[in-house]
Amino acid sequence: MKRILCLYGIVAISISFVHAQLAEDALRFSQYRPAIGAQSLGFGGTSVGIANDFTALFTNPAGLAQLRVYEFSFGLSHNGFSNNVTFWNTKETIENNKFNLDNIGIVYPLPTKRGSLTFGFGVGRLQQYNAAATFGGFNIQNSYVEVITPKDDLWAMSPTERKRFLENDLSYYLAVSDTANGFLWPILTDSLNQRATILEDGGLNHWSIGMGIDIAPNISFGVSLNIASGHYGYDRTYVEEDKYNVYRYGFPWNIDRFLFTQTIDDNVSGFNALIGLLYRSKDKLRFGISLRTPTWYSISERYGTKYQSEFDDGYQLWQTNTNETEYRITTPMVISGGFSLFPVQWLLVAADVEYVDWTQLELEADDPTLNSHLKLQTQKAKFDLFRETINLRGGAEFTLLDGEMKIRGGIAWYPSPYKEDQHTTKYDKVYYSAGTSIRMSGDVYLHIGYTLGDWKSYRRTSDLFSVLGARQTYESILSHVVSVTVSAKF
Repeated sequence: MKRILCLYGIVAISISFVHAQLAEDALRFSQYRPAIGAQSLGFGGTSVGIANDFTALFTNPAGLAQLRVYEFSFGLSHNGFSNNVTFWNTKETIENNKFNLDNIGIVYPLPTKRGSLTFGFGVGRLQQYNAAATFGGFNIQNSYVEVITPKDDLWAMSPTERKRFLENDLSYYLAVSDTANGFLWPILTDSLNQRATILEDGGLNHWSIGMGIDIAPNISFGVSLNIASGHYGYDRTYVEEDKYNVYRYGFPWNIDRFLFTQTIDDNVSGFNALIGLLYRSKDKLRFGISLRTPTWYSISERYGTKYQSEFDDGYQLWQTNTNETEYRITTPMVISGGFSLFPVQWLLVAADVEYVDWTQLELEADDPTLNSHLKLQTQKAKFDLFRETINLRGGAEFTLLDGEMKIRGGIAWYPSPYKEDQHTTKYDKVYYSAGTSIRMSGDVYLHIGYTLGDWKSYRRTSDLFSVLGARQTYESILSHVVSVTVSAKF
């Protein structure tokens, strides 16, 4: 669920940090998608008590000790995002789809006299950021130009001060305001077609190395070290257009369009560790537990804004601003537990439970001004914004044709981390999954997984982007992930 001021309120031209460094933005880098690899994806992400392939690196590395032969795995995924946005009784749908490397990994067991010692190496796509929204309407009440037009008394200034003030004022430079009676007055005030479009992209990978070792006949221990790297891109365009030629007089009262664009380009790096235990009972029952340490991220951000005015005769004015900043995020610790059971030889059932305290999210920076702002955001996250959640996953797998084929299905439930949503499930994320594994030849397997995510969200559009009282969007989101993995044992 997103609480985003879509047009202004985050932006202040005189401040060096324009958009990010909000607690809500830090949440983006703290959440992962349900699963890596087609097998786990088809199981609804249920894996802590299974962990029987190289993706144990990302869920419970103790499971690596179950693997006694060499294994190579390679997978691709298609990530679809569809958003049905309702604003002022108008519904619009926008999509943003991406195709990515999902995983590549190697399992390398070492010879032992007793028990097992197995290493794993690989990379997995832990999060995908492709998203989108679009909304708008015809506004008979106001304009965003009113926000950027100052209300200073020009007659109270000396001629030199007045000249300097007008030379540095954005609205006057763009000719979307004009002087009259000692003040600047916005030219655009109403009767405008207004539209906002948001596009997001990027993703987060974990480069992992880990091991699983038997520490008792039925108990294994594992640890993985993970280096995070990724990119996040954000592009928000807001347009006000004189659709019905209301502003048709002499310059500057012949304005046709006003555009405001914000862009963000984040390069993300970080690291964490994952520790796990797995208990196995006669190949029938397994219990697993894992602890993911906080992830310590460094964010290098480049952001920019562009304001542009266009007139009926084709004349254009614009102003661009770009800047860079760096800050750090510490995510909450994650504790997970799970089991898997073979009630009969051809049926596997499994479930996971996961605890996250989102109030532990922290932000900081070396820049004193920015760090002061981030401290306030950390306090906001702890006391006002976020809460603890318990995520649930479960699934079942059927073995057919003497082991030549397996089919599986699962479901995952991720409650909203926002404190104000604690009395509703409306904004929780639910994923429905299905998949299959087929022996292609010898010990070469084809795995296919699919998951459908379904949740609701909204974004505030600010008081000045309100069309007849409509001040926020209502969004119905569907995410589709298709993953194909090929694994070979040798």
